[in-house]
This record gives sequence, C-alpha cells and structure tokens, in this order.
Amino acid sequence: MKKFSFVFFVLFLGLAACRQEEPTAVPSPAPEFANTAVPNPTATAIPAAPTLTPSPTPIHPAIAAEDQTLDEDGVLTIAAVTAPEDAWLVIHAQHDGQVGEVLGFTAVAAGSSHDITLTIDPLQATPRLTAILHQDSGEIGQFEFPGADAPVLEGGEAVSAGFSVDIQVKLPAIEAADQEILEDGLALIESVYAPAPGWLLIHADEDGAVGPLLGHIFVNAGTSENILVPIQWRQATPTLHAILLEDGDRPTRLDYPDGDRPFIVNGQPVMTSFKVTLPPDVFVLDQPVVNGKIEVERVVSDGPAWLVVYFDENGLPARIIGSAHLDDGLNEQIVVEVAERAVTDQLHIQIHNDDEPIGEFTFPGADEPRLYHGRLPFPTTFQTNLGNYLVVQDQALVEQSVTAPFVVVNAPAWLVIRSGAAPDEGDILGTAWLSAGINRNVTVDIETDNANETLYAVLYSDLGEPEQFDFPGDDVPLAYNGRIIQSPFTLLP
Repeated sequence: MKKFSFVFFVLFLGLAACRQEEPTAVPSPAPEFANTAVPNPTATAIPAAPTLTPSPTPIHPAIAAEDQTLDEDGVLTIAAVTAPEDAWLVIHAQHDGQVGEVLGFTAVAAGSSHDITLTIDPLQATPRLTAILHQDSGEIGQFEFPGADAPVLEGGEAVSAGFSVDIQVKLPAIEAADQEILEDGLALIESVYAPAPGWLLIHADEDGAVGPLLGHIFVNAGTSENILVPIQWRQATPTLHAILLEDGDRPTRLDYPDGDRPFIVNGQPVMTSFKVTLPPDVFVLDQPVVNGKIEVERVVSDGPAWLVVYFDENGLPARIIGSAHLDDGLNEQIVVEVAERAVTDQLHIQIHNDDEPIGEFTFPGADEPRLYHGRLPFPTTFQTNLGNYLVVQDQALVEQSVTAPFVVVNAPAWLVIRSGAAPDEGDILGTAWLSAGINRNVTVDIETDNANETLYAVLYSDLGEPEQFDFPGDDVPLAYNGRIIQSPFTLLP
C-alpha cells in the first residue's frame, strides 16, 4: 500500500513540472506528394466594369401653329418649333387643300423655339396657310427653295402645321355689272379699290380666257366709283374682263404686259368678268365671190339672228341673194352662199331677227331687219371687184419664216418673199401657194442668207403647173391698175 502511494506521488510531481515549462514548437514535416507534375495556375484578369455614357434623347422635329388674325402689317406668330438642327420656318399659301407658293420665311435655331414671328404680304395670304420646316442644306443662312433647302421629313412626311387666318385687310377689288355698250364705246365699272395707284384694263374674251386689250384708264389709290372706260367696242365680245394693275416703275405710264403687273389676292390676279350687249356690227373684207361664196370675218349678235346679203342697186340694198344663221354672241368667219349670177360690184349686209320658227329664214313675213334703239342701222358694204391684195406688217423672224395676216386673191396664186422689189430687184427667198378667196396668216419659210432688213411680199399668178411655182416662166407678178401688187416690210430684231 505504501509502495503504490509513493509511485503515484512521483507521477504527480512529473505532471506538475510539465505544466510549468512551455514546450518549443517544432514544425511538422512537409507532407510527401505523389510524383505528378501539376502546373502553376495562371492569374486571370477580371475585366473592369464599362463606364456607361447616357445617349441623348433624339429631337423630333415639330411645328405647332394656331388660328389667328392677319392685319395689314402682315405679321404671323407660330406657337412653337422644334428643329434637330438650324433650319427655316416657311409659310406657304394653300390652294384647294394643296400647299402653294412661299409667302414668307425666317431662320430657326436647333432646339425648341416659341412664339416665332414673321411677316408676309397680307394681299397674298390665303384663308388657310401651311407652316413647313425646311432644311438649311445649301449655303448656310441663305434660303434656297426651290433648291437645296427642301422640307424636313419625319416618317416620310414633311414636318408641317396648317392654320387658318382671319384676313382683316381691305383687299383690292373690282365691281362691274352686266350692261349695254352703246356706240360711244364706254364701259361702266361701278367700283374699284386700289391700295396704291394703278391701272384698270378692259379685255375681250378669248375662249373663256383673257383676250386682246380693248381699253384702259388710270386709277388713284383708294376707292373710285362709276368709272367710264373707253373701249374699242367693234372688237369687243359678249363677255369682257376687267383687271387691276399696280402702277410700276414709271408712274402714270402704262407698261403692260412687261412692266405693270396685276394686284394679286389669294394667289390670283384682281379681276372680274361681266356680260355686255353691243351695237349691231359686221366686219367683212373686200373680196371676190369664189365658187358662189363670201366669208364674213366677225359678227356679234344679241341672240340668234340671220346675216343677210343684198345685191346693190344705185348704192342701196335691193334684193336678198344669200343668208347665214348667227348664234348668240360672237360669230367668226361666217361663210355665206350667194346667188353668183346676182352678184354686183358692191354688196350689202344687214342683220335680221330669227323669229319663230327658230333656225328657218322666213322673210318677208317674219325675221325682219333688226332695229337698234328703234332705228334701222346702216348696212355694212363691201366690194367684190377690188381684185387681189395683201396685208403684211413689220415682224421678227419666227423659225426662219415670215407671216402675212391677210391675202385675198380671185384665183389660185403665190405669195413670194423677195429681198428686193419685183420684178427684178433682189432674190426670191421663199414662196407659199394661195387658194382663191381669203387666206389668213400665210406663213412663208425663207432663206435668210440673202435677206435684207427690208423685204417685199409680192403676189404672183399660178398660171403654169398648178401648185408648182414656175418663175421665170408662166407665173408672173400680179398687177392692179398697172402696178405690181407688193408690200415692203421690215425684219425686226
């Protein structure tokens, strides 16, 4: 028992000594690995997160415009414009819903603009206008349209805005009523308003359009009433047109059509049309009777009527030898068949009514001669034995040709253009064949190499081979009372 206790005691002291002395750390031996080659790992770079630049919001072009009043100052206001880049704001007229001519424009900067003002001519404004954004693609700062500065497109459509304008401007105007023109040839225009001094013109009608000028008168700025305009009534038509012009660079001198221009309203010239009745009048040329026919140049008839031809007896109309029906209004180049055996050297023309039955000449009994203000007008007289003649005027060459307005011959003949007088001066430059009777606007192609400033139109017979000019030969110059029928004229530049 004592022996066991002793042993336990010794063991206890050893444990105590171990606790009082700190042990020294000894590294563990490196572990042994299998003899397998393992490569060292390569370091992989981790990409940095990209820096994101915010994209700008695209600018969509647009225009906002409101209905507004247009005064005499012509100022318009467009509420807003958005342009991706510098551009033009352009105001266009509008005709029948279609975009028309440019009335005004102003530059707009890139971005948004508000309450943009620009000025147009209020006389040219239409009740509805269109504002369109145009590019500035040509010379910068120079509006070029038509041209480089085309409209800006968005989705294939022009960027635009339509708006209405209440035009508070007194516009130039003409008022004329239907009326009777008497033999004094005065046309009455009831009222004219001109914003500036100008000219009032009266024109004949030509197939529904403005025809030859018949008369004119100067008008002052402002309103003029009951204006009497002298016109050439024998050239008038049942419809007349009155046009108002601005007085141009040479005050109180009519420069038309080259200088003074019509006042324009809504893109159209200031004009009005009115109906007239005219005194009975017949225009006929002296002419031979060819194949039993004559031709009357012009008659204006107030309603359907008859053109009646009388032979002459001691200078007065005797018996009727022919008639032709006239329509209401203007009749031109009326062919009348006459009794050739009853033709006298002088014939007379009178206008007769066309009473019932319409279209059937029933005189005597009906279709009496037409009276004018209760009296029978003098008949129109013409000669049938005057022979051959021609009318020619100074003119410029047109496609190497010249024209004679009227040539009258009693048998087939030739119109010959010479560089000198017939029979033997100068050269023959060109010829044109003529049928018997009245020939209008005869055109002759000429050789210009030997042309002088002064040329001669000469009539030649057609006695040789028909429609073949035989000179020298059978076709010789025609003469009247021993004088060759010819007329000099000047070639204008």
